[in-house]
Amino acid sequence: MIYRVKTLFFSIPLVTLYTIMLASVSAVASGLFNKQDASWRISKLWSKLLLLTCGVKVMVEGVENLELNGPCIIMSNHQSQFDIPILYSIIQKSFRTYYKSPLEKVPFLGWHLKFSDNIAIARGDRKQAIKTIRTGNKHLKHGKSLLLFPEGTRSENGVLGKFKRGGFILAEKNNLPIIPITIIDSYEVMKKGDYAVMPKLIKVIIDRPLYPAGEDMMQQLKELMKLRMEQN
Repeated sequence: MIYRVKTLFFSIPLVTLYTIMLASVSAVASGLFNKQDASWRISKLWSKLLLLTCGVKVMVEGVENLELNGPCIIMSNHQSQFDIPILYSIIQKSFRTYYKSPLEKVPFLGWHLKFSDNIAIARGDRKQAIKTIRTGNKHLKHGKSLLLFPEGTRSENGVLGKFKRGGFILAEKNNLPIIPITIIDSYEVMKKGDYAVMPKLIKVIIDRPLYPAGEDMMQQLKELMKLRMEQN
């Protein structure tokens, strides 16, 4: 009960306040001045403030595995709405990511997304899906890294879902490494369909890059993530 009260009367109002402020700054910087990295830096600041407000702490292993020259494709499992701020808070390498196109209709947050260099996804639209792959490929060609969730949607209980091939196609086509990231038990912070936030220490494991080769990268990644979750 106490966490519901705290979320409703403390966390939500405070997060709303600095979402309005930072999203407005991001939209202006990205839309008017074409400062695309500004949206990434503002997203990092927003993420750290969000986690601090909600009492979510992050312990990271293997951060050195992100110290690569040039672009890469960062892939993480997806358990919670908190996964995005968790990843923004720990990844020091500038990246672009995907978001659901309906979010552009949300005031302030939608402005930030629309004017940022991130990529909108319209689910259920095959032509749009092909377009998002092409846009991702364009970003990689211009030296920008990508962050994506191969499951495509959140898990309700932490169990890995079926992987989609889009990100793996991009890695193979551009001969770029995949950086595997496993987030442990973030679904316990806020259950799917609930608003109450539970303060928690979240462990994140960043593994060494997987490079395109004869082996199936999708299967390699799934087995690695399962192993990390079983070990923790």
